[in-house]
Amino acid sequence: MSDWQYAHLLPLLNNDSFYKVDHDKIELKMVGADTWHDKKHKDILSLTEKVLLENGAVVSICASVGALNSLGILETRKHISNELYFFKLVSVQYVSESNYLDQHLVVDGNLITASALFVAYTLVAKFNMIDLDILDAWYHY
Repeated sequence: MSDWQYAHLLPLLNNDSFYKVDHDKIELKMVGADTWHDKKHKDILSLTEKVLLENGAVVSICASVGALNSLGILETRKHISNELYFFKLVSVQYVSESNYLDQHLVVDGNLITASALFVAYTLVAKFNMIDLDILDAWYHY
């Protein structure tokens, strides 16, 4: 797991002075790793499909987007991952190039794919966890 990818989010979630929690939201954050195609991740990948079907949010960063590809999720959703050429090389049977957007972050309904910094900003904004003025000040610092 690439721990630096969620490092931007942790300080925001660990500050009680302006953090708001909505316990009714279901979300799953998937960080980059080179092991997503291992069978040991079968259960978490099944959970990913369930969360999306139940309108929970799934946030996928870097190589974990390839795992979503293996489930067929990207066939119907806009997304971003590593550079397209690289993503095609490392993703098994990637056929969703028409849904690939060359952006830093893509939100398609309840699926968010992006780089780590953009994910932190988007999650906090999407779930209204911090006043937007404070969030923007942090992001543009």
